[in-house]
Amino acid sequence: VIMTRIALALALVLAFAPITADATISRAMKFDDKVENAASIVLGRCVRQQSQWDDARKWILTYSTFRVEKTMKGFPAQEITIVTPGGTVENIAQEVVGVPKFREGDEHVVFVRNSHAGPTVLYLEQGAYRVMKEDGDRVVKPLVSTAVLVDTQRGMAVAPESVRSLRDFEN
Repeated sequence: VIMTRIALALALVLAFAPITADATISRAMKFDDKVENAASIVLGRCVRQQSQWDDARKWILTYSTFRVEKTMKGFPAQEITIVTPGGTVENIAQEVVGVPKFREGDEHVVFVRNSHAGPTVLYLEQGAYRVMKEDGDRVVKPLVSTAVLVDTQRGMAVAPESVRSLRDFEN
């Protein structure tokens, strides 16, 4: 009887507990459109990161510096610093759904567009890919988030791009 009452009380607490769900809907971009609209496309390793407030202290911006291994489009550079909204400064964190998160040491292909804040990722997470080794081959994986990709011509959700070898990706 006591266990039943405890279970019932727990069920009532859970029934009235607030539930949050975060989601973003993004238009699915065609790969060819990404290539065409990118100011540059680089393959590189994140070597440094720093988050700081913008000048108005409204947004936290994260600056991720990449050592460029290869420039696939645009002017060759040894390094590029990509700015993205969100990050952590002291004990305050801001997260923006759909914005790629980079980590020092990770390798990525990044489709870059120029913005007033500096070079950033074209089409949010759809413009950044993780490069990893699998079975001795380097593969390119799209970043996955809680954003739902929608084909606006057909009006339906679509799956993210598939994993492919770096060689196939470059071609």
